[in-house]
Amino acid sequence: GTVTGAGVGVYQYGDTATLTAIPGEESTFLMWSDGNTENPRNIVVEDNIYLGVIFELNQYEVTVVAQDSIIGVVEGSGMYYYGTEVIIEAVANEGYHFVKWSDGNTENPRNITVTEDITLTAEFAINQYEVVVESDGNGSVTGSGTYNHGTEVTIEAVANEGYHFGK
Repeated sequence: GTVTGAGVGVYQYGDTATLTAIPGEESTFLMWSDGNTENPRNIVVEDNIYLGVIFELNQYEVTVVAQDSIIGVVEGSGMYYYGTEVIIEAVANEGYHFVKWSDGNTENPRNITVTEDITLTAEFAINQYEVVVESDGNGSVTGSGTYNHGTEVTIEAVANEGYHFGK
């Protein structure tokens, strides 16, 4: 931040000097070095005075949520100071996988630099598996396909005439 109204100015005894502390985008005015919290501040000049200003970094909330807690969990939510690097992570439950964050980013885990309040949702999808059922040519089979994790699949083998199912 900066201070206006101060400087190398020379004031007469009894003059009023107006000081204004202007925080940068990443901070908030907290107090003057003598503990005074007025801003702007008027000082009646009675002697030489040296004042500093104390700014505090802004804190922002990072909120990470799972699209559905049944299929995954997330880590990294909290209050963080401006400029802090935070690692957020989405962990899929069994049978699911991480797809992307709600802003389209696919990094996981992911580093973010805190500059404002942010909410990100982790999106997950169910795992799919390919089931291939093949015949040696002496019969027909059914049941091949792509199935979601946990799906019960029925496969069937039907032998041609003169053949039977077996090793």
